[in-house]
Amino acid sequence: MFDTQIMTKRKCPSHCAKAFTLIELLVVIAIIALLVGIILPAITKARDFAASSSCQSNLHHINSGIRMYLTSNNAYFPPFIIELPTLGPEHTEFTWLGKAGSGEGEDGHTAAVLQEMGADLRYLNPYLGGPFQKNAEVKIAQCPSDAKSRSKSGYEICGSSYESNNPTSYDSLNDGLGNGIKLTQIASPSKMVIMAEYGAILAADITSANFDTAKEGLKKYIWHNTGGKYRWNILFGDGHVTATEILPPYDGYPDRTGPNHTFDRDQK
Repeated sequence: MFDTQIMTKRKCPSHCAKAFTLIELLVVIAIIALLVGIILPAITKARDFAASSSCQSNLHHINSGIRMYLTSNNAYFPPFIIELPTLGPEHTEFTWLGKAGSGEGEDGHTAAVLQEMGADLRYLNPYLGGPFQKNAEVKIAQCPSDAKSRSKSGYEICGSSYESNNPTSYDSLNDGLGNGIKLTQIASPSKMVIMAEYGAILAADITSANFDTAKEGLKKYIWHNTGGKYRWNILFGDGHVTATEILPPYDGYPDRTGPNHTFDRDQK
C-alpha cells in the first residue's frame, strides 16, 4: 500500500507550481496602472519645469547682454528699427537678437525682412557670444519649449523665441520713431516688460472687449505647462525673470498693465 502521509509531504515538481489566478493578474495590472497614473504627471511636471527653467536661464543671459549694451550706449536700449542691406530701414520686435528666420507663414514682405535680418545684424548678438555670420545659429534665442507655434517654432520662423517690448501703439521701449529709449525713462523698472516669450506682447494688445475671441488663438503661443493660464516667461526692467500671467485690462488698472507687470513705460 502507498504511504499516504509520505505522498502528501512530497513536493510538487517545478512544472506544476501554482499559477496566478485571473483575479491576481487583474490586481497586479490595476496596481501598475495606479502607479503610472501617479508617477507620469509628476514626470511631465518635472520635465515642463526644467524646460521653463532653461528658458528663464536664457532670459537671464540675455539680460546680461542688455546691460552690456546699455553700458556701451549711454543707457539707451537697442532700436526697434534696423537697416537691412537690400530692404532698407524696417521695423520689427525681433531686431534685438536671433538668427535669420525662414519667414514661413508670414506675408511676403515680412518674410523677406526676417530672412534678410541675419545673426550678423541683430543688435544684442555681439554681447551674446557673437559676432555671428548671417546664417549662424543663435541658440540662446531659442526657448526649449518653442515648438508649438504654427507648423514650426518661432525660433525657426522669426529667428527668435523672444521679442522685445517695442510696439509703436503705446509708450514701450522705443520713442515712436524706432529709436530705443533710456533706462531712466521707465517709471517702474520692476514691472516694466523688457523682453518676453513670443505671444506675451500679442496678449498685451488684447483688450477686455475682444479677449474672449482672441484668447483661443493665444493657446499655441503658450509653451509651458501653466495650468491653462496665459502666462509667459518675462524679463523685467530691473533684471528679474519670472513667469507672469497676462490678462486683458484689470479693473482699476490701465491697458497693458496688471498687478505685477506693465508694457507701458509711463505706468507704475
